[in-house]
Amino acid sequence: MKHIEVVAAVIIGNNKILCMQRNENKLPYISKKYEFPGGKIELGELKEAAIKREIKEELKMEIFIEREFLTVKHQYPDFHLTMYSFLCTCKDTTLTLTEHIDFKWLDKMDLPKLDWAAADLPIVNKLVSNGNIKIIDANTTKVLLTVPIVDFGKKSQQLFTLLKSTKGSSFSFPDIENFINS
Repeated sequence: MKHIEVVAAVIIGNNKILCMQRNENKLPYISKKYEFPGGKIELGELKEAAIKREIKEELKMEIFIEREFLTVKHQYPDFHLTMYSFLCTCKDTTLTLTEHIDFKWLDKMDLPKLDWAAADLPIVNKLVSNGNIKIIDANTTKVLLTVPIVDFGKKSQQLFTLLKSTKGSSFSFPDIENFINS
């Protein structure tokens, strides 16, 4: 199966987070979904250089990388994705749409209201957690479970086992496992 490595920017401007809506696509699981902007890493390119290049190409925007945020590994029906996300800032929130059909600047607590691409959900979850892990249903964006972070690294397997035992739920276990183990 094809494996793709990409970068994504969580861009913060005026205390809001930039959310981009993908264009229509033949793949229904990403068509018109929201995502954090970014794109493929070119051969031999550093992740940081890739994110700056992609944002300049896609949005005509200058960003400042603050730090690497979360690496997501996600299995789509026809390819495997590894996405390296970065927390970024910008001085100017002006942008030009070149590949996306819409954008929104949102408070972090409003992020779950959008219809996100599945690979971006672990990033949304981490952004809105506020000291808690919130497991969000990929289909309805409803919060399924909130767990306080105490010593989460040692408890991740227990939580994953608990979630697996809730049969009939519509959330994606690979997404949850990636998020818990991040």
